[in-house]
Amino acid sequence: MHSDAIFTLVNVHIALLAYDYEQQHDEPTGWCIEHVHTLTDVQICVALSAVDALDLIYPSPEIIRELGNPTSETWQFITTMATSPTDLAVAAVALSGAFRTPDNDVLAALARLSGKALLRLHREAEIMSGFDNIDEAKKRRQLGGINRSKKYDGAIKLRCRAWANDIIERHKNEGRSEPTKAALSRLVDDKYRAFISAYPKETPEFQKLHPPGRDILPVGAGLAPNGSIYNWVKDMVNGQQRKNSKAPA
Repeated sequence: MHSDAIFTLVNVHIALLAYDYEQQHDEPTGWCIEHVHTLTDVQICVALSAVDALDLIYPSPEIIRELGNPTSETWQFITTMATSPTDLAVAAVALSGAFRTPDNDVLAALARLSGKALLRLHREAEIMSGFDNIDEAKKRRQLGGINRSKKYDGAIKLRCRAWANDIIERHKNEGRSEPTKAALSRLVDDKYRAFISAYPKETPEFQKLHPPGRDILPVGAGLAPNGSIYNWVKDMVNGQQRKNSKAPA
């Protein structure tokens, strides 16, 4: 995990302690802090677990940069995995605590996260009030219940694409031609096998990429045409490489 982790309980506590609860705060970040203030540490940690895989995948400067970009994979990941306003609010508070003197990129990321939390809260309140008589399963569908495969695969897919991006950049820096789709997916599969060898199932690092329901990727995941890794990274070469993220291996 990167030493400059953002989504930690410590950073949430820093933000909560620094906040002045006596003043009127109408901005979205203030609402997030006041909302998170009512949560227990256990509840906060559960919310953080929805997004803290990002700290394992990217260094904090890239996370900040990507959160300010609504089309980035990082933003898509966090708004997919953070399934409730509370999840997003906790993420915003952790970000606030991680940077006590925020620059413009941090402020933009904070505004986007906290604003999304408020929008999602408003949407849920509207839907719940309009459907008081329907069952919970239908309410969840109305609220846009998350696709299970996205929940299970979100972190590991993002990690594989980050490895792929690093491999592509390394080829460029060494003056080599871009790897083929098949070669790239095999190289990423090698990275993944090295990762699971280094981090056993009981480690936090393993669990962040493999939430409940996500088993170890099978041998052959890096092979065309049906391997998971192959299908996750094949669009990154032959003129379709992702350009807005550079992640370390």
